[in-house]
Amino acid sequence: MTFFLFLFLAEITKEMIFSDIINEIKKNEYITEVSYHSSGDRLVTADIKQNFHIFDLLPTCSNYDYLFRLIWVETSTLYDSSIVGTISRISWAPECFGQLFVAGTTQKNISIWSETRKGYQDTYHIIRNNFVFENGLGFKNGTFFDINNGSSWKLTTAFSPFKGKISNIKFADKDHGLIFAACDSNGIVGIFKCNDMAMKAEWELETLKVRKTDHFVDLGIANMEKHYTCCLDWIPYHVSSGIGITVAISNHIYIFKKKSIFWNCVETIAVNNAGIIKDISWSKLALFSDFYKLASLHEDNTLIIWKSTDSPNINELGRNKTISQLNKFESIGSIERIYWHSLGQILACIGYDGHVSFPLSCIAIYFNSIKTKYLLNEDKNKLREITET
Repeated sequence: MTFFLFLFLAEITKEMIFSDIINEIKKNEYITEVSYHSSGDRLVTADIKQNFHIFDLLPTCSNYDYLFRLIWVETSTLYDSSIVGTISRISWAPECFGQLFVAGTTQKNISIWSETRKGYQDTYHIIRNNFVFENGLGFKNGTFFDINNGSSWKLTTAFSPFKGKISNIKFADKDHGLIFAACDSNGIVGIFKCNDMAMKAEWELETLKVRKTDHFVDLGIANMEKHYTCCLDWIPYHVSSGIGITVAISNHIYIFKKKSIFWNCVETIAVNNAGIIKDISWSKLALFSDFYKLASLHEDNTLIIWKSTDSPNINELGRNKTISQLNKFESIGSIERIYWHSLGQILACIGYDGHVSFPLSCIAIYFNSIKTKYLLNEDKNKLREITET
């Protein structure tokens, strides 16, 4: 447990360092979204002016000594007048498909951006090549590589497929191909598959709409006449049909699986002991346990941890996994997003204050082996332990 805590606190430290750097560069700008690349040495931020800022973790050498250091450097600033609305969601594609991210806005707009240089393993990312350490860095004191801002990224395509604002957007795992899902405030889910792997400009849209036949009880929700909170996440475990996705609308969770060319809702969960769901997140690995975990964050400051277990029943889609509650935490504070650590054992709950000064206002770490919650107090900058009864 100590090892996992160390890894996670290392990530927190990187966030704090990044916050200080951004504060110096963009003191007067309002950050609306931040997204880390899975490699850990690249991230993108979006500001209120519809600008994207690409930051890379690059090596440098001090003027006063020969110590090797890594610093976050803004390598590109991206803007296109076709982007309308506040950029609210960003998701990176799996690295095997190149440097590519998708962004959604509050004005129904989806944009896809790609890096045009031939590879990610170039001089911008020399730190990732092990031979550099063996042969020496060869830097002059106080210098690092020249950077041409904005010249290496392009807007691949942009479209507005929904009638409501984009409320969530996420790429699928690489095993499923270059696919991402997005949902809007009307509860419509779009599955976007790339049909042009060379240029990444052509995307096929498949729409999922939760209907009354999918066990919706509320007719207002079923007819999609109102705006509801909608969020999604890809199912991490293997399903017999090949791919699955979880969608949360209002206080319902829906498990969709694809068979042949059709998507089917195989399970519906009504969450009656908590408020409206505003974010969900699956653990990517089931480390040290025999089940995967789903976390749901609710508007009444409730956090629920669910577990997936094999069902004894077999239907036309194969053997299902059922979802049941594992833990419930109440009054966790003002939280906006939830993320699982890559090992699947630690959950970060992040509350944004919206300002550049410090994007993380509360971080909670949950270990599923014990019912203990650790809160990072921003003012005192130390962990406080709370034992759950």
